[in-house]
Amino acid sequence: MNKQLLLFVTLFVILNGGCKKDPVHDPEIPSHMQEGDVVLVLNEGNFQWGNSSTTLIKINSGEVTLNAFEKINDRPLGDVLQSAFRDNQLFLVVNNSQKIERMPDAVSKAGIPITGFQSPRFMVKSNHGYFVSDLYANKLYKLSNSLSVESSISMAGWGEGMACPDGEHVYVCNMSSGYLMKLDASEGRFTDSVRVGDSPKSVVVDSQDRIWVLCEGSIYPDETEGSLWCLNASDLTVLFSQNFELGAHPSNLNIRKLNEDTLYFLKNGVFRMPTSTFETPQAAFIPENGRLFYGLGIDLQGRVWVSDAKDYVQQGEVYRYNHSGIQEASYKVGIIPSGFVFY
Repeated sequence: MNKQLLLFVTLFVILNGGCKKDPVHDPEIPSHMQEGDVVLVLNEGNFQWGNSSTTLIKINSGEVTLNAFEKINDRPLGDVLQSAFRDNQLFLVVNNSQKIERMPDAVSKAGIPITGFQSPRFMVKSNHGYFVSDLYANKLYKLSNSLSVESSISMAGWGEGMACPDGEHVYVCNMSSGYLMKLDASEGRFTDSVRVGDSPKSVVVDSQDRIWVLCEGSIYPDETEGSLWCLNASDLTVLFSQNFELGAHPSNLNIRKLNEDTLYFLKNGVFRMPTSTFETPQAAFIPENGRLFYGLGIDLQGRVWVSDAKDYVQQGEVYRYNHSGIQEASYKVGIIPSGFVFY
C-alpha cells in the first residue's frame, strides 16, 4: 500500500475511536491438507498496527480459519505481510517487521524467523540460492540454500516484484527508476536492464519465455500512466508496450499456471488477456462494481481469486470465480487481504 494512503487510514482509525471487533471463533486448524483444497490468504494488515495475519480456506467444506499463523504458532505474525513464496517450503515476507517466516507448509509451525533485512518485499529462488527485494535498502539480498543472508547486491532504488524462470537469471522490477533489471544469479551481479514504464511492480514469464512487466505509473507528486510491457528474455528487447488511461494504476500481474498463456491483472476490475495477442482488453473480465479489488491470484485449476480490502480497516472479503468469470463463493478474511498461496 502507498505510504500516503496508509497514513490516511491510520489517522482515520484513530480519529474514529480505533474500534476493535469481538474475536471470531473459527474451526480448528486442519492437521493435513488435501491437494487442491486449501488456499492461504495473505492479510497485509495496517501499517504499524502489527495485525497482519493469514486465513486458511478449505474449498471443499467452505471452512474458514482466521488468524491461522497466530493460532498455529501462539504468537502474532507481525507488521505488514507483504508477500509469500512457496517451493517445498512456505515463506511469509513480513515487510515492516523486517523478517521472513519459514514454515514447512500452511498448517505447520514456523521455525526461527530469517532476519537481516531492512524492509523485505518479495522472494524468489534460483539454482544458486534465494533472492529478496527490499524497499529501503537499495540492495537485493542473497540467501544461501541454508537460508541465511549470504550477501547483498547494490541496487539504485526500491526493488519490487521478481521472476526467475530458468534458475540462472533473476528479473527485478526497480520501482524507483522505472527499469527492469536482469541479474546473473551465479555471479550475483546485474548484467542488463531496460527502461519500461513508471513504477514497474510485477513481472511474470509466459510459455514462450517472454517477460511481461506491469507498471503502476506514478501517483505522487506527478501522476503518470500505468503500462504493460513484453520483453525478450535473452536481450530485453521490447516486443510490445501499451499505456493505460491516466488515473488507472494497474497492479497484481498474474499468469495462469496451467499453460502460462493467459495474463490477469487488476485495473478497477479483473482484466484477462491471452499472451498470443498484443492487444489489451477494453473491458473488465470481472467488474469491480463498487468494491475495492486489492489482491489477485489464479489457482492451479484456473479459478480466479480476488480480494476486496473494503475500507482498509474492517475485515476484508475474498471472492472465487470460475474460468468463465462466474462467482462461485465468497469468504470473510483478515484486514487488507492482498495475496494468495494455493495448495
